[in-house]
Amino acid sequence: MLLATKLTDWLGLSASVRSPRQTRGTRIARSETLEDRRLLSAEYFVANSGDDWGTGAVGDPFKTVRRALDAAEAGDTITLRNGVYEGGFQIDIDNLTMRSMPGEWAVIESPLTQFTDGRQNSVIRYSFDVEGGRLENLEITGGYYYGVMFWDWWDSNFDAGSTHMGPAA
Repeated sequence: MLLATKLTDWLGLSASVRSPRQTRGTRIARSETLEDRRLLSAEYFVANSGDDWGTGAVGDPFKTVRRALDAAEAGDTITLRNGVYEGGFQIDIDNLTMRSMPGEWAVIESPLTQFTDGRQNSVIRYSFDVEGGRLENLEITGGYYYGVMFWDWWDSNFDAGSTHMGPAA
């Protein structure tokens, strides 16, 4: 028995995944490439009764969205329990999902004041280089200019005559 046949039998591969091509009576096992995927994405929980020194687990939630954002990485999920949470934060994490706990309703709010009072002008800001992301079943209220702001650098020219500065004198 050749090595390929022994290996195929040892791995328990069925005839359906064996190559139909025969080489001197031996079947050769074929393998397939799996797509890239993130296997270990995390879910962090936030509740008004939580503690920012906690782990962010469902039984030990964080108290603030900002703390959950500090813990999260690309592809993670932040789940908010019933309640009202302070906005005015920036998301700079790729493919982050922020949502209400299924069957519950979370509100993220910021005051309707200008930046001159020390608060941000939007409830949630996405950084210009973030790719992907989801906001699911959330109520977003307030923000002087924006509820959700998608930051971009489409025109970073501040010279006279540019979009930001107006016509040249």
